[in-house]
Amino acid sequence: MCAAVSCAVAFPFVRQFRMMRGGVPDTTPHKWKRSAPELAPFPEGEIEDGDPSEAGPVRISINYRVPQENYAEFTRAIHKLRGVRMRDGALRWGIYRDAIEPEKLNETFIMESWVDYLRSRERHTAADERIRERVWALHRDSERPRTTYQLYAREIAGAAPVDKGQ
Repeated sequence: MCAAVSCAVAFPFVRQFRMMRGGVPDTTPHKWKRSAPELAPFPEGEIEDGDPSEAGPVRISINYRVPQENYAEFTRAIHKLRGVRMRDGALRWGIYRDAIEPEKLNETFIMESWVDYLRSRERHTAADERIRERVWALHRDSERPRTTYQLYAREIAGAAPVDKGQ
């Protein structure tokens, strides 16, 4: 009875608090124009259970070229993209500036497996795509930002060491 009365008394006061600030985000699923990359064949014995989709962890690396005058705006935009990557399942995320050529920046994030990366593409929304488009709009090069996908190279059990001394 006390809990019911407390809820009834508190309801008018609690109703004025909002969890979200600003507008409602656009959660419409984004339809990728490009198909997902295909995995190259694995060396014999590299995948334990034989399922290439479970290979991992996977490091996705995207190279950008950003003029110095756009650097501050780019870093603000790319850090918004960090939230998207982490929400979609990235274990780690980072943006790195080349120490020799400061216009070159590299975004890197790590997913647990290849299938997790593919699933993250399915979670990408229209709002996420607008953030990515803003980041890519600040990239200045004749080609789009180059994306590479690296899979952790596991030691292959039973492989005989190569003797180069003979």
